[in-house]
Amino acid sequence: MQHRVLSCLGLIVLMMAACQPKFITVNDLHRLEKGMTAKAVNDVLSRDADDTKQFVVDGTRYFAELYPLETSQDKKQERTLMLGSQRERITNVTTHYVNTFVLLYDGRGLRYWGMLGDFDKSEDADIRSLSSRLYLAIGMGF
Repeated sequence: MQHRVLSCLGLIVLMMAACQPKFITVNDLHRLEKGMTAKAVNDVLSRDADDTKQFVVDGTRYFAELYPLETSQDKKQERTLMLGSQRERITNVTTHYVNTFVLLYDGRGLRYWGMLGDFDKSEDADIRSLSSRLYLAIGMGF
């Protein structure tokens, strides 16, 4: 009996994970606000981060959540002639182009967000100074 309950719970968790969007969009980003908690951000984005990295700078603990961001998409129709008939099959194909998007948190909440290359170009000097540590934490090593 306990095995069935655990199997059902596992199936429910798997189904819920399959329901989350594969990526976030620019429209999702418009709803982010500085100072938001990670939970509030995850609720707004309707999904969990793909990965989380932590690092410490001058005694302050930071963590970065990595999300896939759809940066563009290409829609086209593919036509296939059906063998042995005069009919063709038309298939709509959408290709999603995705890049890594980073949300940076400190002890007060969401501090900054952007594409990987945005952090070292920030107008905020503190964010610029954190960028190399962030890149190392993520494994980019710029």
